[in-house]
Amino acid sequence: MEELKRALAEQLGLRKHIFETEVQPLIDSTRSRAMTGEEQQKSADIDARIRAIDSRILQLRGQIDTEEQRAELGLGGSGWGGGGSADGEFGEQMRDMLRGRRTEPVELTVPMQRGAVTVAGGMRVRALTTAGSGANTIGVSVFNQLVQSMQDGSGLLRAGVTMVATDTGEPLIVPRGAVGAADLVAEGQPISGTDPTLSSTTLRAYKLGQIVKVNREFLEDTDPMVGTYVAAQAGLALGLGMGNLLVTGTGTNEPTGLLTAATVGVTGPTGTTTGFGAQATAGQGTDLLNDLFASVAEPYAGSPAAAFLARNATITKVKNLKTTAGDPVGTGFVANGAGAPFIPDAFMPVPAAGATTVAFGDWRAFWVRIVGGVRFERSDHVLFDSDQVAFKATVRFDGALVDPGAVRLYKHSAT
Repeated sequence: MEELKRALAEQLGLRKHIFETEVQPLIDSTRSRAMTGEEQQKSADIDARIRAIDSRILQLRGQIDTEEQRAELGLGGSGWGGGGSADGEFGEQMRDMLRGRRTEPVELTVPMQRGAVTVAGGMRVRALTTAGSGANTIGVSVFNQLVQSMQDGSGLLRAGVTMVATDTGEPLIVPRGAVGAADLVAEGQPISGTDPTLSSTTLRAYKLGQIVKVNREFLEDTDPMVGTYVAAQAGLALGLGMGNLLVTGTGTNEPTGLLTAATVGVTGPTGTTTGFGAQATAGQGTDLLNDLFASVAEPYAGSPAAAFLARNATITKVKNLKTTAGDPVGTGFVANGAGAPFIPDAFMPVPAAGATTVAFGDWRAFWVRIVGGVRFERSDHVLFDSDQVAFKATVRFDGALVDPGAVRLYKHSAT
């Protein structure tokens, strides 16, 4: 939190410094005359820098707001969990089950909250589970470890998607509306205009499951930290499964993934089958990513939650783009200087002919539904012959790009 506040103070100070040392002198010197061409270019450069700083200020304020909300709820500063009383109760239940003192399933619930929203910097959920009285937590919070592991398995989840929690798994219809157009009306003439249009997206509930086998000796001889190990393994497996389907799902008996739902905003020219072409050539290099930014509607492109999503191999190709002088371009050029971040996701395609390798947009428009939370169960019998204990973790979920106009894809050329 303190680092975020310091970063915000630095950006505010930088903005003030630019105004005092560059903007105000330029205004004073041109108050009684027209700007020269050089001064107009300088004014445009200053404006671009200020807009980039303003975008960063909005992003930092959103992150600070998220952290303050988590602190108010006792959720800690990272992921969803972080040491509140509910976390302690869940950790105690998990430890009892792992040590064989509890036979009933343990459920990590995320009750439906109308206030559950996402802001830049990660997920924000107003309530995760009913507050309990348990205060005995294990070394590393199982609650936090599980959800953090799920996020680590999916860059899309870390991008700041909107999380929706429901108690039951019936189809959830999300209405979507488009505003009608107003007409210019002459005096005394009837008012017309077009009606708003309505459509919808349906979120269903698909189940993922994972079995973790643990030697009985390990359970009997190990500190309760074993709970962290089991939760991490199960959470990572569920996160990897979710992350894959949320990106690549076909929509047939599985979620409709990002690559299926989003449309192509930019296709690379001939010669960009595995990259972005030559930086010095117009319409190639970073021009393609700037065009991808421009293909997204302004309210989404200018959102503090806007970001690029790509595989590490693709991000490296962007970082390796160089100017004619041989200097790396980096990734801070994008979004008209606003510095929209690149978020790595292992399930985005690698650069190849005709592959869609980069997505850009406002990730709040991608909704992920979780039904009833994550369920843990223990069985001492299914692995009787090997004297092992089985722990099962399941989650029911779905995902959808609620507004396809919020995200666009970059597609490499076919040749």
